[in-house]
Amino acid sequence: MDALAATGLIVAVVLLAAVAVHSLWRYVVDDQQQLLLFRVIERRGMSRKRLEAAVGPHAVAEAARRCKQCRDKEACRAWLECWGTATRAPECVNAALLDRVRDSGARVNPPAA
Repeated sequence: MDALAATGLIVAVVLLAAVAVHSLWRYVVDDQQQLLLFRVIERRGMSRKRLEAAVGPHAVAEAARRCKQCRDKEACRAWLECWGTATRAPECVNAALLDRVRDSGARVNPPAA
C-alpha cells in the first residue's frame, strides 16, 4: 500500500509541475501574438536560433519574460511599425542583451543564397 501511495504522490507532483510549466510558457509566449522581442530581433537582423546560440536558452527566456512585463509596449510597436522613419528606438528592457549579441558579431543572419 505504501508503494501505491508513493506512486500516486509522484504522479500528482509531476502533473502539478507540468501544469505550472505550461502556464508559465503560455504567459511568456502568447499564442495570440508574436512577442515583441522576436519582432525586434528580426528587425535587427537576428533570428531566434542565432540569438539563442549567442546567449543561451536561459538568457532568451529571461529576455522574453522582461519583454512580456515591459510597460512601454506601445512605443515598441510604434517603432516597429515606422522602421526607418523613427529617429531612435524606444528604451528597451533588453537593450543590453541585444547590444551584447550585436557586438559579439553573432547577430547577422547568413545571406540568402
